[in-house]
Amino acid sequence: ESRINNSRVKKEVIESDIRDAYHWAKGANSISDLREAERLLSKASERMKDGWNGFTGTTEFFESISGSDGKLTREDRDYLWGKWKEAKAAIQERRESLSELNYEHMRAITNECLELAGSDARKARERIRQAQAYMKQKPMNSVQYSDIRRMLDEAWESSSRTANARHHEWQSRMEDHVQRWTELMEKNEGVIARLEQQIEECQEMEANARSEDFGGTVRGWIEEKLGKIRNIRETNEELEQRIESVKRKLG
Repeated sequence: ESRINNSRVKKEVIESDIRDAYHWAKGANSISDLREAERLLSKASERMKDGWNGFTGTTEFFESISGSDGKLTREDRDYLWGKWKEAKAAIQERRESLSELNYEHMRAITNECLELAGSDARKARERIRQAQAYMKQKPMNSVQYSDIRRMLDEAWESSSRTANARHHEWQSRMEDHVQRWTELMEKNEGVIARLEQQIEECQEMEANARSEDFGGTVRGWIEEKLGKIRNIRETNEELEQRIESVKRKLG
């Protein structure tokens, strides 16, 4: 009778641990909750062993001097193992449920990454990096992890293709600019050459002018043409700077 009573006392303490583990499992919203449930189950399994391991030193002392060896009866042990397995199953069930929720959440994020990859490579890569970091906080099973990683890899490759396509478009556009600016500079040089020729003709006209008024008019033409040459050369210098800047970017 004493042995049965001692076993009952120990069983009640262990059953309380198992009950707490079960409730932690059922209400778990994160992996830390499940770890707490597992910790309580581990403590319960340790306490089910013969003796007072896992209990406080005070409990072990008083139970020992009272003659209790800390052994559970077979009935109590079987009962506790049954409850322990129920709690263990609840932990596993909740872990699978959380994994599925996390998986669906991550799939939504990876789908967003895939959509961005086709239109904005920079934003897609930024979102992919965020998803990779976020995934570490969302426990899933190995198959789910593999699927999410595959989708993120696919999104990254797609963003790379988009970035390459955009780069080629930019490169082609810049090369067109360089060609157009170069042609414009050449055209401007031709204009300058004609203006210089006209200036020479005007200078000859000025030298042979029959009146001071006509000479002054010719000098006005010369100054006007010199002003046009200065403006055109400033334009060509600006165009040359643009061409050099683009060439540096193109490498």
